[in-house]
Amino acid sequence: MRKIHVLLVIVIIFFVSCSSAQKMDSLAVRSSEASGVMADRSVIKTAAISVFVGSIEEKARRAKEIVSSSGGFVMYDSQESSDYFMNAKVPPAKLDQVLDEIGKLGEEERRNQTSEDVTAQLSDLQAVINNKKILRDKLRKLADASRQMSDIIEMEKELSRLQTDIDSLESQMKGIQSRVEMSSVSVSLKIKRNPGPLGWIFIGVYWVIEKLFIW
Repeated sequence: MRKIHVLLVIVIIFFVSCSSAQKMDSLAVRSSEASGVMADRSVIKTAAISVFVGSIEEKARRAKEIVSSSGGFVMYDSQESSDYFMNAKVPPAKLDQVLDEIGKLGEEERRNQTSEDVTAQLSDLQAVINNKKILRDKLRKLADASRQMSDIIEMEKELSRLQTDIDSLESQMKGIQSRVEMSSVSVSLKIKRNPGPLGWIFIGVYWVIEKLFIW
C-alpha cells in the first residue's frame, strides 16, 4: 500500500511539473512572437565534392591546408596513387568558401550540399530534459524528508532511472549540437585518366555499334 502511495506521489509531481513547463514554454513563444524576434535556427549542413586533379599528393596536401585555414579539421583521410579521400569538419559559415577553394584545385566533377533544420528537435529534447530534472529534484526533496526506508528505496530507484534518462538525452542533444556547430565535408580527389590510342579505337567502335543497333 505504501509503495502505491509513493508511486502516486511521483506521478502527480510529474504531471504538475510538465504542466508548469509547458505553460512557461507557451508564454516564452508568445512573448517572442509579440516582440517579432525569432530564435536562431539550428541547421545541420553536410557537403561532398569530387575533383579531378593532376597530382594527388600535392592537391591532397593543399586540400588539408584549406580545411585547416578555415578553422576546421580532418577527421579521416586515405591516400593512394590515383585517388585521395578526406572526411573533414569545417565551420558552417566557411563551408561554401572551402568547397569553392577545393573545387579550384582541378576540374570539379560534382558537388552536393544538404541542410537539415533540427531546431524543433533540439527544443523538444530540452523540454523533456527540463521536465525530468524538475521531477528528479522534487523526488530528492521527498526522499530526504522521508523516514520510511521502503519509501526511500522506491524513490532512489526512480531517481536512478531518471538520472539515466537525463544523461542519455543530454548526450543525444550534445551530439546534434556538435553537428550544427561544425559541418561535415567529404572530399574526393582523383586522377582523370585519358584513354590511349587503343582506348579511343574501342570507344569509336562502341559508338558505331550503338548508332547501328540502338534506336
